Amino acid sequence: METMQDIYRVIIVDDYREMRTAFKANLEALDGPIQVVDVPSGEEALLEAAAGQVDLLIADIGLPGLSGLELFERLQKQIPDLKVILVTGQEDEDIRRKIADCGADAFFIKPINLPDFLGAVHRILGLTGRPPGEDSLPVLEHVPLHPDITERIVDLRGEVGALSVTVLNRAGVIAAQDGNMPDAVYESKVMPRLLDTFDTVNEISGFLGIENPDSSWYFSGIKYDLFWAHINPEYGMLVITNPIMQNTDLTWVITTVDMAANDTLKIIRDLPQDQKNIPDHLPEEGTSPSLEFPEEQLPEREQAGGQDQEHEVTSPDPAAEQASQAAEEDQAVEALPVTEFAQKFNDVVGKDINEYWEEAALENEVTVLEDLEGLSYEEAVKLGYLKDKD
Repeated sequence: METMQDIYRVIIVDDYREMRTAFKANLEALDGPIQVVDVPSGEEALLEAAAGQVDLLIADIGLPGLSGLELFERLQKQIPDLKVILVTGQEDEDIRRKIADCGADAFFIKPINLPDFLGAVHRILGLTGRPPGEDSLPVLEHVPLHPDITERIVDLRGEVGALSVTVLNRAGVIAAQDGNMPDAVYESKVMPRLLDTFDTVNEISGFLGIENPDSSWYFSGIKYDLFWAHINPEYGMLVITNPIMQNTDLTWVITTVDMAANDTLKIIRDLPQDQKNIPDHLPEEGTSPSLEFPEEQLPEREQAGGQDQEHEVTSPDPAAEQASQAAEEDQAVEALPVTEFAQKFNDVVGKDINEYWEEAALENEVTVLEDLEGLSYEEAVKLGYLKDKD
C-alpha cells in the first residue's frame, strides 16, 4: 500500500488552461504514483507549495505577475532539492539563455514534443518501468490540405460550439484543424484508435456497394463528447464538444457534422490527385478492393480478354449484329472521361445522371448515394436502383 512518501507531488503552473489540462492528463497516465496539481499563476503555486510537499515544478516562464523564473528562485530557497522543468513559448534569445543557465533540470520550448517531455518527467522523478516513447505516444504531422477546408471547419466549430475540429487522413496526417484539443490524450491515444476504423469502414462500405463511406460515430464522455465522421475512404473528421445534454441537440449536431463532412468531400474531390496527401501504400480514392473479382471468378467475357468466345455461325443474325453494335457503342461510352460521359448521358436521356439515379432510387425506395455519376448498371441492379432486365 502506498504512503504519502511514495507519491510524487507535481505542480503545473501555466496561465493557458488547455496547456495545463494536457500536461496533467498525460502525467496522470504515466506508470507511476503521481499526484498532479495545476494552477494558473505563480502566486497560487506558492500557496500550493506551502500546503504540502512538492517534488516537481513545471512552470511556464511568461506568467502574469510572478514569472516562472521568479517562482523557481523563491521555491528553490524553500525546497533545496526541488526538481524543476521550465517551459516557454518566447523566441527572445536572452530569455532562452536565462532558462538554460538558471539550473533547471530541463526546459522545453513550445510547441513541445510530448514524448520528450514525458520522458524528462520519467527520468527526473526516477519512475520505474518503460519510459514513454514515440511508439506509445505518436505525434501527428500537420500538413494543411486546402484553405477552403480550414474555412469550412472554422464555420462548423462556430455552428456547434466545438472545442476543436480536425480533418485527418488515414495515415494520421492532420489536413486541417481549428481549435485545440482539450486533452493531449485525444491526440496521443484516441486519434490513433479512430484511424484504425478506416479499414473496417471501407471494407463494410465496399460490401454494401458504397464508394464513399457514410459513417458517423458518436461517443458520449463525462467531460467531452466526440463525433467522428468518415469523409471518404482516406479522410475523416473529428469534432470534440462539451457534453450534449438533449437528444434534439445531439441530432442537430450529428446532422451539422455530416453536412460539413459532405462539403469537405466536395472540396477534396476537386483537388488534383497529387495534392490529396494520400500515402503511396494506400489505394487511390474511389477504389474498392471488395468489389474486385479474382481472375477465376470473372465473368466469362472478361476472362476471354473482352472478346466473345468463338462459336459456329451458320447464317447472319440481324438481332445478334444489332446487339454487337450496341455493345461496341457501350464500350465507347464507357471509355469516355467522366465529364464527357455525363454530357453524353444528358444529351441522350435528357436529364442529369444524378437526377436520373435519384429518381430511380425514390421509385424503388432505396437510399440515395453520393457520387452517382460513377454508378455502373450492375451496381445499380445490386443496390435496387433498377430491376434486373430493365
